[in-house]
Amino acid sequence: MQEHRITVSIGGENSSSFDEWQATVARLGMDREAAKAVQDLAAASHDETAPWETTVTWAIDGETATPVAVELRSRNGQPVTPEAWRAVKVAAVVSETRNRLGWTYERVSEVLAGKGKADAAAAAQAYADPLQDIPRRGRRSIYDAAHFERVAGLYNAAASSGDTRPVRTVAHQLAAAMQDPQLTKDNRVKAWVREARKRGLIHGERNKENG
Repeated sequence: MQEHRITVSIGGENSSSFDEWQATVARLGMDREAAKAVQDLAAASHDETAPWETTVTWAIDGETATPVAVELRSRNGQPVTPEAWRAVKVAAVVSETRNRLGWTYERVSEVLAGKGKADAAAAAQAYADPLQDIPRRGRRSIYDAAHFERVAGLYNAAASSGDTRPVRTVAHQLAAAMQDPQLTKDNRVKAWVREARKRGLIHGERNKENG
């Protein structure tokens, strides 16, 4: 079991959603050493105008990812009071850190793999997978075969139509069908597409940006 801490700003003028943060980080480029890339990722999430920041500690054991602590800290000397805590949307903060941390480790894995460091890349991906709800060996999936067949059917239809962002299209379709708007904002659909591909349900070349 390894613990991983990630901090997000709260209440700043430049606060952004996961999608906006992801776009900002993407502009930094990922062709440098993985350690430098991680530093850039951390810097991109820092809002100097934010009066508060929260740090979530995730416990990851290769099969599950569990938030085990949420800390609130003032950046301008204000006391941490019950009123301050009531202004924190803890569920949203946990979801945001899950998305950012999972995406970070996935990108670092890609950097390491591109440098021929297969073992280190696999280790980074092992942290990313539980955060993105990807079934791993020895872990029973909470989704049945019909679920991945459905995902594959939607993906194949989108790709066949010339859609350049099929995962995004599938996410919006499933969000409506499953009545879960969060599916358009996190990495679950991308993970499901990857699993469907592993099962041989999706054919053709993998789109690096969209599964």
